[in-house]
Amino acid sequence: MSHLEYRFSFIMWSITSILWIMLTLISIEFIFGHVNSIAGWTKNQMLLIATVFGIFSSIMWMFFLPSAINITKLVRKGTLDFYLLKPIGNRFLLSTNQFSLDNFPRACILVLIMFGLIDSMGLKISFLSWIQFILFLLIGLGIFYNIFFTAAVTSIWFIDIFNLEDLYANILNVGRLPTHIFEGFTKLSFMFILPVMFVATFPAQILLGTADITMAITGLVILIQDLRGKSMNFLGFSH
Repeated sequence: MSHLEYRFSFIMWSITSILWIMLTLISIEFIFGHVNSIAGWTKNQMLLIATVFGIFSSIMWMFFLPSAINITKLVRKGTLDFYLLKPIGNRFLLSTNQFSLDNFPRACILVLIMFGLIDSMGLKISFLSWIQFILFLLIGLGIFYNIFFTAAVTSIWFIDIFNLEDLYANILNVGRLPTHIFEGFTKLSFMFILPVMFVATFPAQILLGTADITMAITGLVILIQDLRGKSMNFLGFSH
């Protein structure tokens, strides 16, 4: 209903989001005009990881991040209490009160581009591999939903947090790069502390047939720990 009330805004933001990912793909074309590979990733493989990243970030911005950003606004306005007093799970309500469907057209276009790349690369992906791809895409979404929700509710103590949206965007943007380009402690951090490899690297590797099952198990363990709510218990929110 909100998007229908402001149709022009919806159309313009949809176009902007599409142009944003197109610029990302064009930048990869420019880079590979000078090099043949980056950390062992060819141009088509980098384009694939960029499309997977775009799909991941589109889903995050459609369903999770608008609500996380809205939490800080509710705290500043003093209206958070009206949500906490409702007879429904606090976390569920605060996680589902805002959506941004202007990223939907971008997600659809990226899915088409992904299938086009898979076809041009001659990849034969089995049904089981598609199931694994979807599963670990969902694992990544679950991990980063918990991370961003935890960051958002800290605004209860640090009221004047205005740049969380930039924080979310910058963290996700790291995920558009294959984690193999990092080394040492940075690489370990992006695998286990802030596991951005589950944004795009690992799902893309599943499609390419080069995934490491150890990393898959690691991501599943991280998600299970998050779903147990340990990260939220100290915040006093019900599940």
